[in-house]
Amino acid sequence: MPSQRQTRRTVSFKAEVFERMRRFCEKEGIPLARWVERMVTLGLDRAEQPKVTRGDALRALHAAPTERAAKLEEARRRAFG
Repeated sequence: MPSQRQTRRTVSFKAEVFERMRRFCEKEGIPLARWVERMVTLGLDRAEQPKVTRGDALRALHAAPTERAAKLEEARRRAFG
């Protein structure tokens, strides 16, 4: 069976922010990762950021590091001028 590359990525939070999120999700009985994805998606939608297809995301993820860096730089320029 061929191995598949990980498509999940990580982000870091300050300890106090993480603990607040963890406690909230535990109290509400929802997975932390699902809640974080929902909140990030809501924020991106409110900021009117374009949606990305899974195929485009996977292609970007598997692109050579220099190609990825160039795409990130291009996106930064578009977003921040």
